[in-house]
Amino acid sequence: MAVSIDESTCRLLAESLDGIESRRPTIAAAVARHMRSSGWQASGRADREERDAEALADALLSLTITEVRNLTGGGRPRRLAEVDLEHRSSGIGSLDYLTFVEGLQQALRSAPGVSASPRTVRAWHDGFWAVIRAMRLEPDLLEP
Repeated sequence: MAVSIDESTCRLLAESLDGIESRRPTIAAAVARHMRSSGWQASGRADREERDAEALADALLSLTITEVRNLTGGGRPRRLAEVDLEHRSSGIGSLDYLTFVEGLQQALRSAPGVSASPRTVRAWHDGFWAVIRAMRLEPDLLEP
């Protein structure tokens, strides 16, 4: 059974995808600021927190954009099992995902030049968690 999202969420993701992708650096920076301000630490390594927050925010946003493009039919499917293995071996897990998606929602609402509607913010929240569920539960099955 594939992990999926509903049709209206898929439509909102497709409509907002290019705008989100074009503002990726601004959004990733805002997410990283949220991660740092929330007390998030990279696997307990406070000395590497700033660099790791930037890297993780950028990596998770890139993953989300890529897989949302796949979900909405505009990209090639990729094997999420490899990404899952990389995340698990790097210690990236639930707290990282939760902190990222909180920051993503905040960035989509208020980052300069972004200001997405509440429905679009919710669609990206749901899209991100669909990707994570697919990656963790069924890494080869992700469809709209």
